[in-house]
Amino acid sequence: MSEASAQNTSTLGAYLELLRELARAGLETIVIGGCAVGAYARTLGATVISQDLDLLATGATLDAIVADAPLFRLTIEKLPQPRSVPVAVFRWKDLEVNVITSSSGLATADVEAQVAREFQVSDDDSFSILVADPFDLLRNKLAVGRPKDLPHIDLLKQFIEEELVAQFVAATRPRDRIAPIVRYLEVLQTSTIAPALSKRLIAAVTTLPAVRMLAHRVPIELLPELLNRVSDPGMRSAIEEIQRSRRVEK
Repeated sequence: MSEASAQNTSTLGAYLELLRELARAGLETIVIGGCAVGAYARTLGATVISQDLDLLATGATLDAIVADAPLFRLTIEKLPQPRSVPVAVFRWKDLEVNVITSSSGLATADVEAQVAREFQVSDDDSFSILVADPFDLLRNKLAVGRPKDLPHIDLLKQFIEEELVAQFVAATRPRDRIAPIVRYLEVLQTSTIAPALSKRLIAAVTTLPAVRMLAHRVPIELLPELLNRVSDPGMRSAIEEIQRSRRVEK
């Protein structure tokens, strides 16, 4: 990163004024990219800075932002081109703002808006910013696959895993305990939970449906630890059968 670029790195809070103005104009955008990762990292006590702000928007919203750019004090640097990446690049207060209508691994803007998380950037401000769902954001980072995204991927995994464990402990319905873990594995394109996360889930397991789910998804070498958490003879027998089956498949 050049010295000039380094001076223009920012957190999501630097763009609060612009995001508020867009929201007041009825233009819904979803924060993605490094600033979105920063919102989740903040809950972990970490800080992520980014060279730009990336926003996901519908085509109609992007057209409206372009048409009214001067009202938002945005300078247009690049407009979307046919058959190219659907992105418009703006300059706002010496900061780069990219508005796109699609990106690998993300749903369309109208769908993402339904699952986005709301964040208050400032503790003394009630204004909320829509940030892309962490699972979708992780899928996006993995799909893009740039070396510079590796620290962001690690932070998103950390956030998601903390949330998974908390929900595994606190949720009252089996589906609410299990579905997020299954979704996480789908995003990672794997069928096996990583050892460290497996150990945390095994230590927290309390219900038979959760035990059965883990029996199919923790590393096979951790199944004895799972068996130690189960006293029901029928369930122990079922886990032992799963263990034998997985050994054959392996």
